[in-house]
Amino acid sequence: MGISHMIYKLKKTWKPLKYLSKRKPQL
Repeated sequence: MGISHMIYKLKKTWKPLKYLSKRKPQL
């Protein structure tokens, strides 16, 4: 597991997280 893998995982989880925060501002 390298840093590039961590960044990829972070990007994958950050996208739906951003979408969720847009729908629900109270998080």
